[in-house]
Order: sequence, then structure tokens, then C-alpha cells
Amino acid sequence: MEFEYEQLCMKILKYLFNSELSLWKEQEKSNDDLFRFDLICKIKDGKVGAFWSILEEFFKTKYIIFEFKNYTNKITQREVYTTDKYLYHRALRGVAIIISCNGEDENAQKAIRGTLRENGKLIVGVNNHDLIKMIEMKKNDGVPADYLYDILDNLLIDLEK
Repeated sequence: MEFEYEQLCMKILKYLFNSELSLWKEQEKSNDDLFRFDLICKIKDGKVGAFWSILEEFFKTKYIIFEFKNYTNKITQREVYTTDKYLYHRALRGVAIIISCNGEDENAQKAIRGTLRENGKLIVGVNNHDLIKMIEMKKNDGVPADYLYDILDNLLIDLEK
């Protein structure tokens, strides 16, 4: 069931962002074979939307890690900290998007803010409802990445010391 969720999410992401992302490399294991991320994409060179430009310019990233969590419950801080391990600024890979069925619990949200505040690594949480909203935007000639930009705005505005 997990694999089917990953495949569906990848299909949705390609539909939403194929004009701004490239590479689409699936399931990589870390060098020690302990961890793996589900998908990595490269922000295309040239003209991309505001959200991707912000990630490149201010978060110094060119590659985006995507994690897919087909969990009944909300994801926890454990999933956030595991994802954090895949992010490396020197490799231009400082941003991850975790896609989960039901979003993040309160401790996961704290971990996302803490990871950004302490390490400068950005983790954006997206749930199934968010994916549906972005699909609707795309179908109505909107810009789905603007939805992600709103999530980023809220994260940065609410970031405490």
C-alpha cells in the first residue's frame, strides 16, 4: 500500500510541477543503507515561479527532497528528524517536502520550526487535502506552487525565537 501511495504522489507532483522541476529520481538509499528518501527533484534552470525562486535564492537549494507518508495518523517529530538527515546545504539540498495523508501532529510542527530555526533546513508539510487543493488550482489555470508559497509564508511568519 505504501508503494501505491508513493506512485500516486509522484504522478500528482509531475502533473503539478513538471514545468518547474526536473530529474525526478526515485528512492535513494543513503551510503550506509539505513535511510532512503522517496524522491529528489531539481529546480529547473531559467524561469520558474516565485516559490521555487525563493527556495533557490534564500534557502540556497537546487534540489528538493520529497517524502511520502501513507500513515493513518499524523506524522510525528520522528519523521521530521529522519527527513532532516537527508538535507545538506553544501549539496544544494536544504529543502524537503513531506507529503502525508493527515499532516503533522503538534510535535512534528515544532520539529519543523526547530529544524529551520537551528539548522536553516526547510521542511514543508503537505497533506492529501493540500494536494487536492493544488490539483484544483492547476485545473483552473492557477499556479499550484503558490499554495506551497502560502504554507511557507505561514511557517516563516509564525517562526518564534
